[in-house]
Amino acid sequence: MHDTDTPTRRAEILTESRDFPFFRLIGLEILDVEPARSSAQVNWRPDLRQPVGLLHGGVVTSLIDTGTAYALLLCDELRETFQAGGSLVTIDLRVKYLRPVSGGSITCTSQVSRMGRQIIHVDAVVTGHSTREVARSDAIYTTVTPNTSSSRPNRRRSVQLIPERRPEIQPGHGVRIVGTIAGRSLRPFRAPDRCWG
Repeated sequence: MHDTDTPTRRAEILTESRDFPFFRLIGLEILDVEPARSSAQVNWRPDLRQPVGLLHGGVVTSLIDTGTAYALLLCDELRETFQAGGSLVTIDLRVKYLRPVSGGSITCTSQVSRMGRQIIHVDAVVTGHSTREVARSDAIYTTVTPNTSSSRPNRRRSVQLIPERRPEIQPGHGVRIVGTIAGRSLRPFRAPDRCWG
């Protein structure tokens, strides 16, 4: 069930997407958005290719990440979260590249496959200009609400991310990241030195 605001909000989303700087940078266009579905497109350009002349995989992944997120923007189940100032966070994105792209455009069609209370699954298929599949993906999202004065996080609708401190850069020792999720402490994580150059 979708409310009568959906066509108005859809038009706003499509208009706002045209002015988003990152989308303009890579030429990403949101073609359509509706509750639990979206389609987005990128055209091959010489500046988006990797050294052997094919479309860079990062562009394909950016298209997928954007398409899957836009499939969630009009879902009634998330309306309350958005109205409270909350947002969506990708917690897992898996991409299976099926064939290279050397020209034309690619289109990502995304659809919500499971809407849980805290975890949301979205599937995506990217096709090339000849409608052959270029990539398939599944993404997992969660909602994040702004910090509130309440001492107990809202466990029914979202996860609160509350960093205890900024990551510490320790020369020769990588990065230590410490924080809490929903009031539970995270174990310190030490990123390997090779991640940083």
